Amino acid sequence: MVVVGLPDDQSIRPAVVDINRLHEQLPDVTEEEVRKISDLSKVLARTAGEVAAAQCSGVGRTDRRPGTWDRVGGG
Repeated sequence: MVVVGLPDDQSIRPAVVDINRLHEQLPDVTEEEVRKISDLSKVLARTAGEVAAAQCSGVGRTDRRPGTWDRVGGG
């Protein structure tokens, strides 16, 4: 089994970091919504790790990005 989590934190993208730039493309998106996007990314990263730990022996990170996990070794 392979468990891969690739949460994409949209809040760190250049077009989102600058709220004025974001509003040029998406005028109705609020700063609160951007914070929620970031929080959701962290929840998904944590969940991917929990699923991998519960379902796979020898779980390890293969990538330093939060939420990127896979099974290492046999079993």
